[in-house]
Amino acid sequence: MKMVKSLQAVISKRLNRGLELLHFLILYDIRSISHGGKLMLAVKSKDIKQNFKHICSIVFGGETLMISRPKNENVVLISEKKYYELEKAKQNAEYLAKIDRGFEQIRAGKGQIHELIED
Repeated sequence: MKMVKSLQAVISKRLNRGLELLHFLILYDIRSISHGGKLMLAVKSKDIKQNFKHICSIVFGGETLMISRPKNENVVLISEKKYYELEKAKQNAEYLAKIDRGFEQIRAGKGQIHELIED
């Protein structure tokens, strides 16, 4: 019974947060846009200044937010966790590309043979 009550409390809390988020999105004209097949939220820069705390909560919850600015000088706001995930993926891709270049050089006959030195 105790487990059911705590599960109900968690569901209720998430539902209330979802309704609060929905109300906030409608109130401040936050739109959902498609960019490269992915949906992200978009908000005007003037609304960021007034509602930074709420917007940070949205981004921390996993959303990506595009902030539209004059002259199409838009910026994207992501969480620290998502930023580090992107950096790690970039580093992994660079490392794999370096390995691929090494294999290409070996196939092209540009490799060097070294003997293993044992102590």
